[in-house]
Amino acid sequence: SITACSQGLTLTAASTVVFAELTWTPSIMSQAEDRAHRISQQNCVNVYYLYGPDTVDEMIFRMLN
Repeated sequence: SITACSQGLTLTAASTVVFAELTWTPSIMSQAEDRAHRISQQNCVNVYYLYGPDTVDEMIFRMLN
């Protein structure tokens, strides 16, 4: 969950992060991504966003992008 990942969770062991939801607030999205990009991270991190065609998430992604 993006809201869970935006606060208090460090994902430095992850090299791939997949979000299955989007939020309207760009800063929350950025903070959730940053949880995997910490100082102790040794690997490149790939962040993927899943959304279906013709959904609200598709509209949000276009606005955020």
